[in-house]
Amino acid sequence: MAKRENQGMQIGLIVCIVMIVLLMVTSVLFWKKADEAAKAAEQAQEAASVARLEADQSRQENQELRTMLGFAPDTALSEVQKSRESDMQLFASSFPEDKRNYHELAGYLFGELNKKNAQLADASAKEIEAKRALEEVRKSEADKTAQAEEQARRAADDLNKLRAEFIEDRQKLANAQEATKASGDKQVQTLSAQVKEQTDKITALEKDVTTLRTIREDLSTKLQDATVETMDVPSGKVIFASHRQDTVWIDRGSADGLREQMTFTVFDLDDTNPARSAKKGSIEVTRILDAHTAEARIVDEQPANPIITGDQIFTPLWRPGEHLHFAIVGKIDIDGDKQSDRQRLRELIHLNGGVIDAEVDEDGKRTGRLSVNTRYLIRGEGDGPEVNAALKQAQQLGIQWIAPETLMAKMSYQAAQRTLTLTKGSGSQSDASRTGVSSDRRSATDEQGSQRGGRAARNAP
Repeated sequence: MAKRENQGMQIGLIVCIVMIVLLMVTSVLFWKKADEAAKAAEQAQEAASVARLEADQSRQENQELRTMLGFAPDTALSEVQKSRESDMQLFASSFPEDKRNYHELAGYLFGELNKKNAQLADASAKEIEAKRALEEVRKSEADKTAQAEEQARRAADDLNKLRAEFIEDRQKLANAQEATKASGDKQVQTLSAQVKEQTDKITALEKDVTTLRTIREDLSTKLQDATVETMDVPSGKVIFASHRQDTVWIDRGSADGLREQMTFTVFDLDDTNPARSAKKGSIEVTRILDAHTAEARIVDEQPANPIITGDQIFTPLWRPGEHLHFAIVGKIDIDGDKQSDRQRLRELIHLNGGVIDAEVDEDGKRTGRLSVNTRYLIRGEGDGPEVNAALKQAQQLGIQWIAPETLMAKMSYQAAQRTLTLTKGSGSQSDASRTGVSSDRRSATDEQGSQRGGRAARNAP
């Protein structure tokens, strides 16, 4: 019995020992799991802390980047993108798509600014040279005018002296006639002859005075014409000419403010002053190719002196990168049909990028005002208080007067149909009737243009 109890106690002790061992093993396992979980939690917390630091740093960098771009730190990204698209459209429309960013744009704009500064410096130098030449012309014409005025003054003095002598002689004649009525027939005839001689001298002197006045007016007109000529400079040049296609390329484009349908007069490549140059032909812009290149059709030309590479182009209504200002005064009749062409003239000025500062219409109504920026006053027909006031103000401001027909001639304004000036007796032919012009003459013309055009003609597509 005691032996069985000992066996039961041993079994219970073994069971207890096994339970204790299992409990210890279980505790060790749970402790390892808890330790691994604690380490994982600690690592996760460290990762979260690093992520928060990186997020804060990214947020701070974004705010600094927005500030450097000129936006508020809390500006939404959509607003920044919208502003960036607007800036690129405004300042970099001709810039390559892959380079449309603020870093590349700054360098591009700086380069364009340097180009404009160089062009401005060149234009200033030309203006100084033109002013110097103008001053020389004015001085020369002023000397001639002074001489003419001195001659006119002397002639007027002689005329007054002769008039006084004539009055004195006439009085003497009257006194003599009164004293010698009975026996003075012969003496009367003699005195009458003397009076006629004096009268003839007075008439001759009056003619001389009129002639001298005309000379003085001509000199003043020449002085004004000389002033006009020195202010005209070429608007660009031809960089490629194709007579087979009746087209040319010019060195002006979108960056210069060029527009389609603008017309230019063409001069020889050696001529630098359009006011003194012979016209070779005219062209009309049909397509803007890039910032400084455009395509134009040949409106008219001279077969004996065709348009070639390097020829100068000119229009009084436009300058590269500028808006010329105009004033219109009086009735405007361009085509001589006695009808007002004022609206057509307005459209031509606006088409070529010009600005109308002031007008005095056919009824004498004045709108706008003249300023020192006004380049031309287009003088139409008619007079009146407002017309005279505008002309006087233009003279005070140094604004150049120009007749409508002169302006149209300088800009080669004509109908859209192209004409060729052929040899004497041949007249003018339209495009439809120019089939008689031989292909050999066209080939020779193209060959001449190619030889003088050089590299520009070979590189053109």
